[in-house]
Amino acid sequence: MGTIRYLAHTADAGVEIVAASREELFVLGARAVYQLVLDYDAVESRVERRLEVAGPDLAELFHEWLAELLYWLDAERLVFRKFGFVFAEDDRRLEATAEGEELDVDRHRPHGEVKNVTYADYAVERDENGDFVARVIFDL
Repeated sequence: MGTIRYLAHTADAGVEIVAASREELFVLGARAVYQLVLDYDAVESRVERRLEVAGPDLAELFHEWLAELLYWLDAERLVFRKFGFVFAEDDRRLEATAEGEELDVDRHRPHGEVKNVTYADYAVERDENGDFVARVIFDL
């Protein structure tokens, strides 16, 4: 299983994610976003939605994925826990099946808001072991 490490950052929140696969990277990215704003362990799989994102490369695709999750949380009040992914061969498109539920303030105990996924210090790379490493700063 990969890792999420939260980084100290002035007025914002930073994360570094290390994942063995693209799928794990995208799952851990979702977990990182949600853990910043609510009790993620309380989220259950009650509804399913289909999400689609696109970008010119994997790094931008990951950025768009995180922004899409924020849209669903903000506009639709949905938080997701389980995912199924289909990536295009060129890593420029992603279709995901996402399971989760509507935000419940009593169970999920919201404690903040992520406004945006920034490009400050943003990177998605492969390390010498072949793992995916992402660094993301979120505007709070």
